[in-house]
Amino acid sequence: MGRKGESITLSMREEHKQELETLASEYGMTWGDKPNISRLLKAIAQGKLRIAPNHDWTQQRIRALDTARKTLIDAGKMDEALEIAKLLQERSELTIPFQRDIEQFLEEPQPPWRQKIDNFIRRQQPFRLTYQDAAERNWQFTVRFAEVQSIEKRQYLLCRTDESEGNQDISELSHNWTLRLDRI
Repeated sequence: MGRKGESITLSMREEHKQELETLASEYGMTWGDKPNISRLLKAIAQGKLRIAPNHDWTQQRIRALDTARKTLIDAGKMDEALEIAKLLQERSELTIPFQRDIEQFLEEPQPPWRQKIDNFIRRQQPFRLTYQDAAERNWQFTVRFAEVQSIEKRQYLLCRTDESEGNQDISELSHNWTLRLDRI
């Protein structure tokens, strides 16, 4: 009995055939319980499986991309940060803890308090916040104007507030504060 479909003949070593059968099994391309190379090749041809270059990114490249992702987060550019996280998630070179960090970030990209602050800044609306200074004292502020800026590798909220108590600047500038984001 002849085959009903079209066919091709492949000439290869037995070890390569075994490798293709292993791939077919890994991707569920079987005929009954046996790996099926034809199904594997058909899935590739139809775009159901993608052929990707070897996963050989250096740790330096991965760190650079993660630094860029964090910088984008701090700059409030979440869409771009999410795209970098998705790109990193596809890589096999990531350590397991770093994979978990990326997955966690993709599930909840930004802490809710930071999203609220960014929204208030975008809408130019006043808001209240609590800040803990280096001496671990809590301060309450009503922020009238704010922007996030990087200063010496840290993110700060530069803001004008109703409160001036505790600010040791000259009286004309006592309502201006520079608050570290990680202490809000």
